[in-house]
Amino acid sequence: MIKHTTLNRLFWIPLFWITLMIVSLIIGIFINRLLINRWFSDQVMITRNSVQQTHFIAYYHHKTTTKLVLAIKNISDQPITLQSATLDATVTLVPQETIIPAYSEQNPDRLTLVTFNLSMPISWPENLPLTLQLHYTIQNDTIPYSIDVHPWRFLDKNFLGLDWIRKRNTLASFSWITVNEKKNTVTIQPGTWRITSPLIIPRGYSVICKENTTLIIEKGAGILSYSPLFFEGSSTHPIYIKGEDHAAGIIIIDADKESLFRHVNIRNLGVPNHAHWGITGAVTVYQSDIRFIHTQFESNQSGDDGVNIIRSAVSIKHSRFMGALSDSLDLDFCTGTITHTHFQNSGNDAIDLSGSDITINTVTIKGSGDKAISAGEKTKLSLQDIHISHAYVGIASKDLSVVTGNGVVIEKSHIGIAVFQKKPEYGAAQAFLQNTTLVTNETPYIVEKNSILTINRDTKKEGTLEGLQ
Repeated sequence: MIKHTTLNRLFWIPLFWITLMIVSLIIGIFINRLLINRWFSDQVMITRNSVQQTHFIAYYHHKTTTKLVLAIKNISDQPITLQSATLDATVTLVPQETIIPAYSEQNPDRLTLVTFNLSMPISWPENLPLTLQLHYTIQNDTIPYSIDVHPWRFLDKNFLGLDWIRKRNTLASFSWITVNEKKNTVTIQPGTWRITSPLIIPRGYSVICKENTTLIIEKGAGILSYSPLFFEGSSTHPIYIKGEDHAAGIIIIDADKESLFRHVNIRNLGVPNHAHWGITGAVTVYQSDIRFIHTQFESNQSGDDGVNIIRSAVSIKHSRFMGALSDSLDLDFCTGTITHTHFQNSGNDAIDLSGSDITINTVTIKGSGDKAISAGEKTKLSLQDIHISHAYVGIASKDLSVVTGNGVVIEKSHIGIAVFQKKPEYGAAQAFLQNTTLVTNETPYIVEKNSILTINRDTKKEGTLEGLQ
């Protein structure tokens, strides 16, 4: 009996382990198949997600208050059915044309225009919205896709003809301009002249304009110079530069000498609207030192800034900035001084500084839709004898900027002084003001935690920053 039981145990124990191994193997195969299927499913989803942006490309074509037209280029070998579009993730638009033909080698540049009628009038911003999405399916596929519309026009065949930056010299188109190759001068003759097409001045010249001169810039035209400009009028006969019907403005790029504007009145200029230019200033100066003396800027027609200067040495004296649509003066990564100058009725900031080292002395600022003086992105700003009134914020120091001042008066503003961090890549800011007077401001000052504000040797406590940008 004992021997029989022992034999049974010897038989069943290996059989148990063999069965367990077989069951484990079957379970392993089943799990492996599940994982493989899941992996393939993921790969299909990844593939779909990765190619959904390559079915077609959509651009703005034109827009009115009641209609939006897009230009769509199908780059896939399947027709596409448009379902709808969403504007700013809230407004749904239904297309009149829903089928986008497949790509054709016989007509590779074919664009399909798709019209969306708007259920209610829309006042479009100057810059096209960035959050227009199209929703669609492709033939023989029920999976819905979405794609962002590029916020610019399709690169048409007229691009090279319209692009200012590719034109290097149009001096011969203007009979009232004299070029002296021996002296390397370009002279604008006295008189009243209309600029009907872009005036492009190449490098290597000095551009001279004297008193008794009026330049009228028409729609689609402007001045682009790679040489320094010497525009010198007089107190009795200033130079006038006027824009008509959304004219572009004045652009100076990489001039090898300091430009000078003295006794010049600049009015109603705008920004170029050709070929996807991103110019923001009616007067734009890039990497070109410049002086403005007794110069008046008034009422830019378009663009963010009346004057935008980038990476340049700047001197502004005895000048006036009036009626800018947004910022009157925007200095980015500049050095220099602003003295005995008046700013009035700025739509946004009167003086906007980023990454700059600037001294401002004897300046009055009246009427600013946002900040009278804004110092950001590690700006070093020195103020002396400043009078500010009717601003949303008198002086703002932000993002590692340091503002020092003496003899500052801020009155009749929403917030007198604000010191804070706006951008996460920077840090707290500082402002140290002596002999400073804050009069009838709704909120005298606001200080963010870790920022520092000292007024007349009194360090102010931190508070709220709600509503500041």
